[in-house]
Amino acid sequence: MKNKWYIFVILIVVIIGISVSIIFGVKEKNKIQVSESNDEEQKYLNENSIENTNIVEYGNKTEEEYYLHDSNLELPSDEECNKMHKKIIEGLTEKELLTVSKQIRIIHNTMESLLVDGVWTLKNPESEYWILYIDSIPIIEDTGDGLDFSDEHCFKYVLNNIKKIENILKDKNAKITLYNLYLEFENALKEHNLEKCFEVHKTIHDFDYFIINHPVNYRVDGPAPLEWNGIYTYFGTVI
Repeated sequence: MKNKWYIFVILIVVIIGISVSIIFGVKEKNKIQVSESNDEEQKYLNENSIENTNIVEYGNKTEEEYYLHDSNLELPSDEECNKMHKKIIEGLTEKELLTVSKQIRIIHNTMESLLVDGVWTLKNPESEYWILYIDSIPIIEDTGDGLDFSDEHCFKYVLNNIKKIENILKDKNAKITLYNLYLEFENALKEHNLEKCFEVHKTIHDFDYFIINHPVNYRVDGPAPLEWNGIYTYFGTVI
């Protein structure tokens, strides 16, 4: 009887021991799983956090390079330029021609100045600088200093004057080109798309140097060195 009782007690102890081991084993296993899950979750959060996503995206954008006068096209001949010049200014009064000639040069210079100055701050479409460059709305920089432009030194000024020049010209093809350019630029500004802004500059550049104000006449000691060799660059947008 005593032996049976002894065996029964041992069995109970063994069963309890096994149960305890299983329970703690499950808990420990769950603990490890939770820990692994937390590590993976934290890794996911770290990799996909808004902060890191912005850094990656902005980093990619800042690596993009833009060139104001990047073209290997051969310059059109004087004969070709003179022919287009004569065609596009046909029907204009002397006053209208003077206005168009002056205005295309002004918006050309303004566009280049804005693109060169803004190339680092406008690569990010979310940059607060866009409102300054588009509408000359003053902004406060991170340094606490205020920054503002005049109403005649912003993308909206260039946009509006593309339309004014288009309204003055009589040549059908020129009007269509400038009308489409206006829409293209307007869309670029809505999207805060710097690449498209550089594309708009190409057409303005060709219109100015190779049609409206051909031949380009800069003094050797004048603005030419500041023009980033643009007088030797043709983008092939108009001839």
